[in-house]
Amino acid sequence: MNSSTILNAQYDNFYLNKSKLKWKGTLEDLKAFVLVEIDANTAENVNWKSPSGGKWTFDSEALSVTWHKASENIYLKGERGNHLMKQIHMFLTAKAKEATT
Repeated sequence: MNSSTILNAQYDNFYLNKSKLKWKGTLEDLKAFVLVEIDANTAENVNWKSPSGGKWTFDSEALSVTWHKASENIYLKGERGNHLMKQIHMFLTAKAKEATT
């Protein structure tokens, strides 16, 4: 499997709508994505929470994730979150360019 295929599988559930980052996958898909992006020890020791209906959060020192299921808005913060935001935006920009060529 080449790196392009891996990126597609990893980032395929993300999309942009009016500059807002969205997640169209399931909660299970999101949990799998986070598990890939952080170390297993952190993932095992931090639980996903739903502080209100349809909102899911994951909070660790390196990565904080907030996903609103109804609107599909997703927010990635923290050291790892900022890095991921840049990677995802670059991926989506490249994917959009491929679609127009």
